[in-house]
Amino acid sequence: MKITKISVNHDKTFTVEVAQAQASSTTTYYNGGVEGRSFSAWYDRVLAVEMPRLMSQPAAVATNSPASNDPARLSKPDSDALSNLCTNCSLCCNGSLFKRLPITLEESRRLGDGIDVFPKGGELRMRLGCTRLGNDGCCKAYAIRPAICSSYRCGLLKKAAAGEIEPEFAARVVHETKAMQERAIQAFQTAMPENLEISAEKTALAAVERYREGRGKGMDVRPHARANAWLHFEYFEKFVEINFSVRLES
Repeated sequence: MKITKISVNHDKTFTVEVAQAQASSTTTYYNGGVEGRSFSAWYDRVLAVEMPRLMSQPAAVATNSPASNDPARLSKPDSDALSNLCTNCSLCCNGSLFKRLPITLEESRRLGDGIDVFPKGGELRMRLGCTRLGNDGCCKAYAIRPAICSSYRCGLLKKAAAGEIEPEFAARVVHETKAMQERAIQAFQTAMPENLEISAEKTALAAVERYREGRGKGMDVRPHARANAWLHFEYFEKFVEINFSVRLES
């Protein structure tokens, strides 16, 4: 994409003129080259048409975004606000951000039966989502939770705790993340209608696993819906990386 002209309007907004973009001749595929049709065809049809139109529109400044918040004027939230943010989120516990976490033998014994622990690389791992996570988003084993659970802070929580963003903005990020994840799950179900296990999953990572299992079993896939599913997942994946400072292990 090539920007050909930037104009300053009387109302101090900007108008950007963008030359028609063309996709690279390099063939790129969804799912990191494992499957899917050419990304370049989709790019030329959608992004190259839509991006100039979107770029030419004056950008509105969000009134409650990190960019518009002045750190010098923001007060650090109280502990209740941060606690509510975590319990309303629970993405680090329910398997949305991580598939597993490191755990010691003693920690696993304290947690008791009902957790899925397995060896990996000479150490123990506990599979997520955690069975000790309550429906209210609270940990039912909070007092004896593993050390990694006690010390972990996602990027979003760190920013809220430091007063860099307001808790209300962080809550909206959580809400949008969950909505993106649900769209990705439903998109994979649409791509592989006969695999009903996909829509039963609660996380996009688990839906991807069920989808890949279906591929291994030779289940039918709708090509256009497949491309759409991977696009929804990649949007979710990038949104998580930007806001929570987590790279998904898909």
